[in-house]
Amino acid sequence: MIALEAAAPTHSLRHRQGYNDLLGFGFFRETGAISAVVCAECSDPHTAQIKFEDSTYGYYCPELCFVELARERMNTVTPNLPFLIGQLADAFDCKRRKATPVYGETWRIGSVSTDQGDIVLCFLPRLSDEDDARQLADALSREVHAPSRLVVSAEGQLPISIAMTVTLNELVEMSPRNGCLIPQFDLCTLGDVP
Repeated sequence: MIALEAAAPTHSLRHRQGYNDLLGFGFFRETGAISAVVCAECSDPHTAQIKFEDSTYGYYCPELCFVELARERMNTVTPNLPFLIGQLADAFDCKRRKATPVYGETWRIGSVSTDQGDIVLCFLPRLSDEDDARQLADALSREVHAPSRLVVSAEGQLPISIAMTVTLNELVEMSPRNGCLIPQFDLCTLGDVP
């Protein structure tokens, strides 16, 4: 979900391990209701808009007419990227933080001071193809040049010349007690600081 920055119906996630913790700690936020569904009830699956008729939610299917939908099947959640960025900045005690994206979907988490120099941490939801790499390069060109950069992504670890890359699940893990992110590596090693 983080990589796609997409909403997902809560009923499809409710029973997955860790979902309630992610929602409770603030990594996901409730965003309302879906506006369309894919009807898989008939012989020809199709997309249908949600309607509210006679005090009931549902959608129209050419084969089945009005198909009722339980309200709880319509609630959605999305990743809370500003919260995630803040948690990553806290986990690494970053300075020079930024609470909004630098450009497009690229975020500056902040800068980490080390004995060998500063490492600038950035976040991009996915780093899987040339378009993602181009977007990252555009965003980083708008930032002050840093000798060491580490780009964190939720999905993909495409090697790029302007920074070291790491995936979110390799970099941190979440404490089940309080939801804090716990670093799993020394940034000097990952950031390739001399």
